[in-house]
Amino acid sequence: MSRLPTGSRKRLPAACVNRDDGTCTKGQNTLFTMPNCRRRLTGGWMQAACLTCCVALSTAPAFAAQPIADSDLTAQGMSRYWGASLPLPEGDLVADIYAVDDTVYVTTEGGLLYSVRADAGLIRWVEQVSTPNIPISKPQHVWTPQGNGPVSVYAGQKLQIIDRYAGLRLDEVDLTGFSLTSNPIGALRSFFFSTMDQMAYSYRFDLDGRFRKRWEVHTYGISEATPVLFGNRQILLTNLNGLVVACSAIDKSLSWHFKTAGAITGDPAVDDSGVYVASQDRSLYKIDGRNGKQIWRVRFGSTLIQGPAVTPNSAYQYCTEEGLSAVDVTTGKKLWNRKDATRLLAESGGHAVLTIGDSQIAFVEIVSGNETGVVDLVAPSVFATNTQNDAVYLSTTDGHVLCTRPIGVPYLRASDGEQAAVSLNTAPATGTDVEKAEKPGTTPEVSTTRSSDYFRSRKDR
Repeated sequence: MSRLPTGSRKRLPAACVNRDDGTCTKGQNTLFTMPNCRRRLTGGWMQAACLTCCVALSTAPAFAAQPIADSDLTAQGMSRYWGASLPLPEGDLVADIYAVDDTVYVTTEGGLLYSVRADAGLIRWVEQVSTPNIPISKPQHVWTPQGNGPVSVYAGQKLQIIDRYAGLRLDEVDLTGFSLTSNPIGALRSFFFSTMDQMAYSYRFDLDGRFRKRWEVHTYGISEATPVLFGNRQILLTNLNGLVVACSAIDKSLSWHFKTAGAITGDPAVDDSGVYVASQDRSLYKIDGRNGKQIWRVRFGSTLIQGPAVTPNSAYQYCTEEGLSAVDVTTGKKLWNRKDATRLLAESGGHAVLTIGDSQIAFVEIVSGNETGVVDLVAPSVFATNTQNDAVYLSTTDGHVLCTRPIGVPYLRASDGEQAAVSLNTAPATGTDVEKAEKPGTTPEVSTTRSSDYFRSRKDR
């Protein structure tokens, strides 16, 4: 088999040096140690980044141009938990918003990535990770035992590694020669991705400064879905031929495989009880993550392009024929569907919060699907799907980010904001030193248990 061009690891600002032995070096610098220019939000930046904390809904200051009016939130038993105004450059617009563990990430059409602390609404940093109108893939947190690894961002055929708290540019790899078809994911120093030539790769940043291939495996079809780490050091891969494969993240040894009758394009989901895969054979499957056996299968009225959003009790699946359906994760029974709904935002206050087109949000009862209210958005907005807790995140395209939670949740106090600001650009006490987490030649065992810490990493699988 001919070898693909090796991903080039970029020394900032000097160009990388490709090696003929399948590795790449960046001189004397080692992974996750070299700072790069970034914009930390202090001084004038912090003044521009307005934070509004709700001491009480009746006395909270007005938040101009937030996506939903406070009165509409109150009518649905919700309140504004925090709001942040992003300091967008003139003419730039928000492209997307993502909830990832303890962070809300916002991308812009101009290629900026904003990091916002999810529990307080404080803006940690902003980085230029792409050029205008070049899409930015969903940021991925690199798995570490402490749950506080860096964030990886794939944009413009470059994989960038950024300290998720300080905003330091730690490393950059040019993957142009690979023709990636999936968003890369990482665990410690290893990264996993799929390519156009129907291959999946594991590459590793070694301590000697090289980006070296660990293994490659033929996927027997193009893989578009993001790989998933789960179980005991397993990685889940899917492809457009309907194949689902679980193999060792260490040495690619096969654990099990499962075949559907249609292409798989949406990202799979994993929880403690199984693996959820949406196929274009019009079916949502739940598979036993230990042995690859089918637990249940639910059929829909049209092909499934998107992957499911899975909460502790329900899997939410969209299809064009039926809209959004809720499926019981234990029995596989369809609980309800709403034809005009397109995605789940969160389960909050006993409601499933859903998007209706791009201009409304519906609140429905989680078990029955009965509607309790619909609110209109006051400005064009983008939405994040959050299955970790009861927070609903959305942003207007001009950069006003809103977090709303049920009335009765303890509000943010001034002291909470002050404390969060002090530790804004530092990792939690568990530490972030990736080098300490791994001995040469080892790979972590990926936990399948949920942390009791409300905002601790849920991406450990």
